[in-house]
Amino acid sequence: MRHAVKVVLCLAALALVATLALRTLSIAPGDWLKPAVLVAGGPVLIIVAPFALVASVRFRGRATGTEGIVEKCEEASLSEPGYELTIRFTALDGGEHLFTGETTRRRPVGHPVRVLYDPRCPEDARIDGPIAVDAIGSVLMFAMGVAFTYLLWRDHLQG
Repeated sequence: MRHAVKVVLCLAALALVATLALRTLSIAPGDWLKPAVLVAGGPVLIIVAPFALVASVRFRGRATGTEGIVEKCEEASLSEPGYELTIRFTALDGGEHLFTGETTRRRPVGHPVRVLYDPRCPEDARIDGPIAVDAIGSVLMFAMGVAFTYLLWRDHLQG
């Protein structure tokens, strides 16, 4: 879920920057681009933000914690700081499971990592971290939605 939130935030930020850049340069391809981006982006972000936070809280409510071991650590991408960790953990049923999670800190192979997973579906696992990170992501997503919506409607509101 964190990855989906990150993708939505990046796309929304990119759309806003592109719209502002095109408007500043006065080369926007017609009057339809800004309203299209803002009409789609603003309300979608406002609607998705609370769902993302609720999904995170619900997962934490049903999740079980355990310790996993880092099997592999790779840089996430050139354009995005962070690392992808492949982590192995043992579920309550004794089964071994692997998953890939994202983190901002590099960890050596063999390093222990706290893992949360759904005992009914151990493939649904995440690196344990503070819920504040999820809450901040949702608040930022909501704020961007409000900003997009305001930018669309500000001319109409000043009447």
